[in-house]
Amino acid sequence: MPRGAAVIRYEGPRGVSWRVKYVDADGRQVKETLGREPEWDRRKAERALGARLVDVDRGMRKPRRRTFDDLANEFLEVTLPAKPRKKSTVVDYKATIRNHLRPRFGTHDLARLSQSPETIERYAAEKIAAGLSPKTVRNRGRTSTCSSVL
Repeated sequence: MPRGAAVIRYEGPRGVSWRVKYVDADGRQVKETLGREPEWDRRKAERALGARLVDVDRGMRKPRRRTFDDLANEFLEVTLPAKPRKKSTVVDYKATIRNHLRPRFGTHDLARLSQSPETIERYAAEKIAAGLSPKTVRNRGRTSTCSSVL
């Protein structure tokens, strides 16, 4: 087994779970929770670790964490200029991102944000409670950079 690779038995508040730790092709450490007992045991975890190490030999890398700010930057630099829009629309999109969406979702991980719709629903409810019309809130989600998330 390569240096730094290990199978870890973790006893947590919800029972025993099995984890693996290894180094990807970029040299970054990866820790991954496989599952809980009784579905997972040491033998099954060791086989899973072996499969991960074979993937590393093929060049597998840990995916980079992507935040809402990353998506907003891509939208402003690539998507927005790609399609002709009225100047007022571009100004509105940029203002919405800068004043409303980045302050609220900027550092959120996109994978987690897309898995927690209650976070987005809470944002919409707060904006409506603050006096914005439901249509305005809905349009912000539909026409802005967060349309893939919201």
